[in-house]
Amino acid sequence: MRRRIRLEALPAAPVLARIEALGGGSRPVVRYLLLRRSEVSLCAVNPGFPEELQVRAPLRTLTGWRRGDLSLAEARSAGLVIGGRREWVRAFPAWFERYAFAAITLAEAARLS
Repeated sequence: MRRRIRLEALPAAPVLARIEALGGGSRPVVRYLLLRRSEVSLCAVNPGFPEELQVRAPLRTLTGWRRGDLSLAEARSAGLVIGGRREWVRAFPAWFERYAFAAITLAEAARLS
């Protein structure tokens, strides 16, 4: 997830996003993305910054949105919730690059191979 961040789109100040992926286990998997224009770090524990954004979704939904299989609206319908400062909640989806093959359907992929 951290490799596809558009650094130039990030705010000037660092932003910490708490990512909560809900899966088949009893507890969600929680990770933190420390988003800075100079670098993005994925952390297992909060590195000491205030949580500015909270992203919560079933793992399948989060993965589908990141891969481009789901639009933001579809991901929200499937349980994606982004909370925090309003301007950053609105900007958050634009901080990520889409995968190069996100718009290619299975039929097109089969034809290309």
